[in-house]
Amino acid sequence: MSRRQILLLARQPAKAYELFDEMTNGKVYVMEIPHKKGEDGQALWRNEVKRFSAKLEEISGKKITIDKLKQASKVVNEKRKALQRLASLRSADPSPISGLDALLVNQVAFYDDPLRFTAKVNELCDELTERIKSGTGVSEKGSTRILISGSPMAIPNWKIHAIVEGNGATIVGEESCVGERNWVN
Repeated sequence: MSRRQILLLARQPAKAYELFDEMTNGKVYVMEIPHKKGEDGQALWRNEVKRFSAKLEEISGKKITIDKLKQASKVVNEKRKALQRLASLRSADPSPISGLDALLVNQVAFYDDPLRFTAKVNELCDELTERIKSGTGVSEKGSTRILISGSPMAIPNWKIHAIVEGNGATIVGEESCVGERNWVN
């Protein structure tokens, strides 16, 4: 961290977005979020979304259209369906995939190309379906099954999964931002 960045962080009082904006030479975009429900809050939010949309168009050089938004929504919803399919297959006993492997798939969802990711997750799900039909799992049928809940585990923080599954249990779900909260309806 540079001396300038340290001085910026030491300065009080400051909001995080103000510090980040200074550190990135004005590249932070801040949206006002309504604090009250009602017509005024809705108007504020509509205006903020319009401003943000204009900023995105300026930065990207691309026009945001209803058709493009519909197509993007379809792509994201297909990715969510693939992740939901994976989660439902993990409910089989024995589970056809380790929690550690499923956690990695869920984490990759945040940065991989969504079309490629969706296709590969569906291929994986086809393979897992065959494993379930043949009774093949990552642990013994009837072994301890665990649901992890709480704060998200960022790459490469996989200690909990490694310890739990290294001791014979299977993690069959993550109720966190890198798990079911990412795609649940």
